[in-house]
Amino acid sequence: MFIWDKLGSGTYHVFRADRIWIKTTSPFQQILICTLKDFGKALFLDRSLQCAEADQALYHRALILPSLRVIREPKHILIIGGGDGSAAYTILAQKEVKVTMVELDEKVVELSREYLPEFHHDVFENRDLELIFMDGKDFMEKTNELFDIVVVDVTDPGVSKPSQTIYNKAFFKCVKDHLAQNGIVVTQAGSAWFTKQHFSEVGKLITQVFSTAVPYGEFIHSFGSLWGFYIGTDSRQHDVYRSLKDLGHPLL
Repeated sequence: MFIWDKLGSGTYHVFRADRIWIKTTSPFQQILICTLKDFGKALFLDRSLQCAEADQALYHRALILPSLRVIREPKHILIIGGGDGSAAYTILAQKEVKVTMVELDEKVVELSREYLPEFHHDVFENRDLELIFMDGKDFMEKTNELFDIVVVDVTDPGVSKPSQTIYNKAFFKCVKDHLAQNGIVVTQAGSAWFTKQHFSEVGKLITQVFSTAVPYGEFIHSFGSLWGFYIGTDSRQHDVYRSLKDLGHPLL
């Protein structure tokens, strides 16, 4: 079986799938977990690759580690999305810290627990992880908590319907209101090559809300692209550029 993953308006990535573990539809999206010949187990949402066993750790380290280098002793970290559990695992493997994870689609977590232990390493059983099922924007509007780091790990901007409530100015202003002193937000921002417009739009949102907006990237082989990320903060104490340089992430 071959699976087509749309990278851009005229480019597709074609994968050979050796095994289909589960294919189903939740109230929010189509979910596929399979084993790809060259990349191992993989999670697709609405036919778009989210992460693959061969390099999901690379993606999640790129998303998580720069913020942990900027804020070395966080007390509370929020993850918006991240239903496969890899982002939470990456944080808790590095730090003993309270993590709140807000995921829209309970089915993604349920199936990831069952089929993707190589990704989450049973992080859902970790006592430092609080798991909440609701829309990320609704959570931000209702919570009274302050967070040192907010990680946005939802489906791609401008492409996926479930992420439409996230990639807008109102959401990031709400995030800003719930950052602790010197707090930061980090978000994945899609392909810096195949979806340049969406990547630029995320940058505009971060720039409109935060005084410092830093774009950086990491080439993710299963995505077939240099993948873009943004860090946003109002703190003048953080040397975000130095942290990214130390970790070897190219600035975009």
